[in-house]
Amino acid sequence: MPNKIAYAALLLWPIITIILFQAMPLRRALIWSLLGAYMFLPVRTGFDLPGLPNLDKSTIPNVCTLVCVVLFSREKYLRMPKSGTVVLLMAIFFISPLLTGFNNRDPIILSQSSIPGMTMYDSLSAMFTQACTLIPFILGYSLLSRSSDHQEVLRALVIAGLIYSLPTLWEVRFSPQLHVQLYGFFPHEFIQAIRSNGYRAIVFMGHGLLVSIFTCMCLLAAVGLWRQKVAIRRVPPPAVAGWLSFVLVMAKSSGAIMFGTIFAPMLLFMRARPLLTIMTGLALVLLTYPALRGTGIIPVKEILSATASVSQDRADSLGIRIYNEENLLAKANQRPFFGWGTWGRNQIYATGWTGDGQASITDGVWIIVVGQYGWVGYTACFGLLCGAFLIAYRARRTLGNAYATISLLMVLMVNLLDLIPNSSLNPFTWLLAGSLSGLSPHMIRRVRRQRAAPPGAPISESLQPGKIA
Repeated sequence: MPNKIAYAALLLWPIITIILFQAMPLRRALIWSLLGAYMFLPVRTGFDLPGLPNLDKSTIPNVCTLVCVVLFSREKYLRMPKSGTVVLLMAIFFISPLLTGFNNRDPIILSQSSIPGMTMYDSLSAMFTQACTLIPFILGYSLLSRSSDHQEVLRALVIAGLIYSLPTLWEVRFSPQLHVQLYGFFPHEFIQAIRSNGYRAIVFMGHGLLVSIFTCMCLLAAVGLWRQKVAIRRVPPPAVAGWLSFVLVMAKSSGAIMFGTIFAPMLLFMRARPLLTIMTGLALVLLTYPALRGTGIIPVKEILSATASVSQDRADSLGIRIYNEENLLAKANQRPFFGWGTWGRNQIYATGWTGDGQASITDGVWIIVVGQYGWVGYTACFGLLCGAFLIAYRARRTLGNAYATISLLMVLMVNLLDLIPNSSLNPFTWLLAGSLSGLSPHMIRRVRRQRAAPPGAPISESLQPGKIA
């Protein structure tokens, strides 16, 4: 159970956000207000007020950041996307709970209990949650769409990774205790933190897998700066990347280590256009992943066999996850368009004379979204998250010298790939997606003008990869 410090941290975050916006430039404060909350606020702690979304480490920073942007900006920064497709996806994402509620008014009757149908109150509450979720996307689109902004995000991620490396290594050595010591409770079963005769760090993110993928994202940001020969606090980029690689290995997550091993060399050595092509292909896979799983195109058996050849323990864990996903996907297909809604209606339950109990485990974001809101909600959610790759691919001929943008796309891609096995979707993910989706009306036109300019013309400031101290 959270202690008073946990609730005090949430209550104090609006004040911290104001301090950040007073002490930093607007765009930098925007980045750190969301990134800092994800790094340090308690998990599974919130204020459940009637008619409002749960006020926790996601919703409170989102709303506070929006308010501060409105209050502290001297210009009209906020703007809706100009792309009709993006606006349509945002509208569907917002109203999908209402459509789901209309389709799920019936209760689910079990042997000795029942799950209530969705009411209009449930739908409106879920719509408020969706609206809060979209805040970072809109802020990123409005304020962080230039190449120089992408460079600032990379810099923030590297600094955050360096800061977080210290408590991460401490918990690897002494066991994950920081969340317990500060906020009064352990966020999940302690046995999940034990790995390879040691521990996986949790710090304040709720699970070791989240710390690992966050470290991998920070590593890729460091590699992106390395590619551009940009130093952080006069520290050579290879040294920063090497240190974060060490921290990633010590975090003991095979999936995150695999992502880092594959994508870091690609980002460092491959040219921009092949990278964009690969990332766009992966984005299309993510957009259609439930259909690919349902039709058997994704070779889950081969993946399971390959995992077993490396580690039987990891294969057993993956096998349980695949089994659950197959059953949950089968249930989701019973209501494919709008899903089953909230209240755990998307879960599978075991019934019997001893009582009713949940018999399924939902780990990946993809199966949660498609189970709750169906294909309509899934397409809207992952369409917004993956749309930046399609925009960038259309402009691939004009993004050859914008490696800050290419690097940030790679950071986002790793986070999105982790949504298949894990629940690592957070406000900073939405900020990245919005920032990169906004590159179309801003940066692409500047790059095209630069390419059309005569030789020797000055490079636009937003495209210059200058050193950041």
